[in-house]
Amino acid sequence: MKFMTKELYIKFILGVLTLSIIILPASLIAAAEDKKSFLFAVMPEIPAVTVHKIWTPFVGKLSKETGIDIQLKVYETFPQFEDDLFHGVPDFVFLCPFYVTMAKKKQGYIPLIRNESPLEGILVVRKDKDINSTADLNGKEIAFPTPNNFAASLYIRKLLTEEEKIHFIPVYVGTHSNVYRNVILGKTEAGGGANVSFNKEPEEVRAQLRIIYRTPLSSPHPLVVHPRIPKNISQAVTETILRLAGDKNNYEMLSAIRIDKPLKADYRKDYELLEKLGLEKYCVLSGAP
Repeated sequence: MKFMTKELYIKFILGVLTLSIIILPASLIAAAEDKKSFLFAVMPEIPAVTVHKIWTPFVGKLSKETGIDIQLKVYETFPQFEDDLFHGVPDFVFLCPFYVTMAKKKQGYIPLIRNESPLEGILVVRKDKDINSTADLNGKEIAFPTPNNFAASLYIRKLLTEEEKIHFIPVYVGTHSNVYRNVILGKTEAGGGANVSFNKEPEEVRAQLRIIYRTPLSSPHPLVVHPRIPKNISQAVTETILRLAGDKNNYEMLSAIRIDKPLKADYRKDYELLEKLGLEKYCVLSGAP
């Protein structure tokens, strides 16, 4: 038996290494793409039954159009949502701007799509109440959806405290809809909401409320993806949403979930500035860190 020459041996080793470099990434990609289904989560800012009603048609259409099995995950409570989010359980998540900064920091989630229309926090009172400025709310109870809701709670509480210089008692009632109804029923003097949720309320609800304060505008809720998801999957989802928005037959479906005018999102341009607002001191995490 002849032994390899030194030159042949070196060529053999180089060949093996080259082959392994070619095969290894392909096998890793194949393993990632062999994932049978992808979890699509929605932040529980509105009642779970409403989330299911308005998001099920969209997720079903997205799954069908992309050829990817995508399953909707509906959360009953914020602690459940936060626990999953901060452990990186969902593959795709629709969530509020401040949570984008936390999701990126803890799991590296990447924004894919956001709506064109900006987000604005609002403070509402009953139309028939003699309340015309934030100063009139000093020492009063104000309803908010949850402590960490960005536009309707975090940002407003910071501004009321640090810029308007008033003392108030926060009352957390779970959802934007609950806030508006608490104010109408007189349970609190005012309530924090957002332009997008207020505009979707029935006329009979909006007619009883008056906006007395607005936050600066910011980029709205984005759809983010976990970095473990292959780029071709993320791209397919992004391109499909943009394509669906080009068909007027999908307007009502996309409007219901607030992405009727989708744009590609960019963390640095759209959300990085939120890191500088100092909202952490007003944040109350209920899920696992």
